[in-house]
Amino acid sequence: MKYVAINFYDDEVWVEFAEAKNGEEAEFILARNNAQVILSREEVKSILPQILNEMDLRLEKKEKWGGYEKSKGCCGV
Repeated sequence: MKYVAINFYDDEVWVEFAEAKNGEEAEFILARNNAQVILSREEVKSILPQILNEMDLRLEKKEKWGGYEKSKGCCGV
């Protein structure tokens, strides 16, 4: 199964992918010394529309999101 790690460090955000048998193996492969969320591909698909919608709403209000202004892109991704 494919897993996705969303990593956070200071104002940087990046995404990593790994193939693993289960969540425990995915955590071992993707483990870092920074805050992160590890999700299965299915979990990402279920929450991604909500995340993108929230990001668009914040950007429309010209608020900073993840340390980036709308003109510079969002979240380092």
